[in-house]
Amino acid sequence: MTDPTDESAGSRLIDKAKGKAKQLAGAALGDEELQHEGELHEEKAEAAERAQKLDAQAEQAQHEAELEARRHELELERESVAAERASEARKEAIERERVREERDAERQREQSEELIDLREAGDRKQISEADRRAAQERLEAERKADELEREAQRARANAERIEQGEQR
Repeated sequence: MTDPTDESAGSRLIDKAKGKAKQLAGAALGDEELQHEGELHEEKAEAAERAQKLDAQAEQAQHEAELEARRHELELERESVAAERASEARKEAIERERVREERDAERQREQSEELIDLREAGDRKQISEADRRAAQERLEAERKADELEREAQRARANAERIEQGEQR
């Protein structure tokens, strides 16, 4: 299969050659009509050449536009994947927080039960006031430790969100 641009380039050369020949023949014979016909052949060849160049430029522009559209699609896809990852990370952090809160609630329930047991035992066994205060202080210290752990968890979660924001 022959390239159409080769055929049209050959056709343009033939039209230019015909044009020149007719112009020269017209000038030599004094035939203005033949000379004008030769000029038209040359103009036709030049117009076809300009059209081919414009077609090539249009094709190049179309190709570049398609590449840019693909780049844009890929960037959107990257952003979508990053958003999905961030969403998954948030879900995981929420789940970790939920599990921790459940664990903390269970620990507090156990501590409350222990305090009740101690009070009941104190009533039954007449536990000294010092022992009771020591148990209460231990429970208060454990509550404070739990609160500090919750604060630390929130700080870690905030740090993760900030880090994810910086990665974008």
